[in-house]
Amino acid sequence: MALVANMTLLQSPAQARSTELRDPDRTDFECTLSMDKATRAIKAGMRSRHWSYKKGSKPGEAIGRILVRGKHTLWVTIKYDRKSFDIDYKDSDNLNYRVSDDGTRYLHPNAISWMENLRNDIRNAAYDMCP
Repeated sequence: MALVANMTLLQSPAQARSTELRDPDRTDFECTLSMDKATRAIKAGMRSRHWSYKKGSKPGEAIGRILVRGKHTLWVTIKYDRKSFDIDYKDSDNLNYRVSDDGTRYLHPNAISWMENLRNDIRNAAYDMCP
């Protein structure tokens, strides 16, 4: 128990508020949508929590950005087709992003929750568009 307490004290404040970054799993839409409807579902899911949408550089790609309390910014890349979508971390400001020596990525746990919430919101928006 003392070892755990000592390890916690040795962490910097940024490390104490970071957790391993795992991008949300690829998610099915529950039906096959047209690309227009898939894009609309992505946009609708993003709007529900005030993410901004930008068209990506390729078809079936979007860039999302959320700004929280005017100082924490998270960018994600969303790749999608007619059946599913995938959200990947792109960049951030003031969210304790770091990569360890072994290549493990870390990010503030709130940002990871924001990505999961976005995933759920997009899935719900797409479900409403299913025939």
